[in-house]
This record gives sequence, structure tokens and C-alpha cells, in this order.
Amino acid sequence: MATVEKLAEITVDPEVQAAIDRALEGVRDPDSMRQAAERMDRMREEMRARVGNVNLAVPLIREIRDEE
Repeated sequence: MATVEKLAEITVDPEVQAAIDRALEGVRDPDSMRQAAERMDRMREEMRARVGNVNLAVPLIREIRDEE
């Protein structure tokens, strides 16, 4: 019996695809970078409002150092 393989279709947001294309071409767009930074700041503040300040890095690094 023959096996037929079908590739999964991957859908990429056009804005993300444009950012990927710019990065691959080595183009730095200050306006897009500013917008992305603002969006990340907004998301960080929303997360902080929902769950509070999450400080995981320092305890994890100390734990790793103590194991050595």
C-alpha cells in the first residue's frame, strides 16, 4: 500500500513575516523596533498586573551555583 505524505500548512502572520524578512536581509527599521519594544513593555506590565512580580532568575542561578 502506498503512503501519501501531506505537508502541514503553516500560516504566518504577515507582520511577523515582514519582520522575519527584514531580519534576514539585515535591515534595521527603527520605527518597527520601537513599536515592538512598546508592545513588549505593555505585555510585561499586563503580566505584572495579573500575577505580580515574578523573580525566578536569581534563585535559579543561585541553585545552579550551589550544585557545583
